[in-house]
Amino acid sequence: MSSGRDEVIGRRELAGPIASPPTVLRELDGPDTCDMCGTPGLKTELVRDPFIYGVGDNGVELVVDIPVQTCSSCGPYTDDAAEDLREAVVRQHLASSRHRR
Repeated sequence: MSSGRDEVIGRRELAGPIASPPTVLRELDGPDTCDMCGTPGLKTELVRDPFIYGVGDNGVELVVDIPVQTCSSCGPYTDDAAEDLREAVVRQHLASSRHRR
């Protein structure tokens, strides 16, 4: 059982925006076997992946379309290409926010 103090701390940590859920846009061609465990039947999908950049009330939702691989053994995962796409969206956001000042 948690104390009232824990509940207040928990709520404070959740302050700010919460990202919208990801959406599968379409299937993509990709490798047939999992890069991590070698299991066949890997599925690759293009997913619209909203995420929060920033902290608390300064957080903003950014959206990126990334390839997501799903393995029947490992579950869903992303690779370096997805991280590069996320980074590009953050850089674009930072550049556009500098121009608004």
